[in-house]
Amino acid sequence: MTTCRRRARALSTRDLCGNFVKRCTGAVIISSEPRVVGYAAAASCAAGEGGRNVIIIETRARDDAEWSRALQAINPGLHFWFCVAD
Repeated sequence: MTTCRRRARALSTRDLCGNFVKRCTGAVIISSEPRVVGYAAAASCAAGEGGRNVIIIETRARDDAEWSRALQAINPGLHFWFCVAD
């Protein structure tokens, strides 16, 4: 497990978080209160893909687009799930 405590624009392919993102097959961006469905999507993707890495981003609603752009810039093949406020 990798914990990355930074803003999306600070992601780099030259650091631990960026290298982890490059190895991921999926990303879950949670910009609402934590919901079980977001964590379940990450867990099922990791288990269903044969133990592949999935990154979970907990952020504010105003930052979810910035996170998705930053993650796609590092790994264009990511599959995304978004948990947003109703």
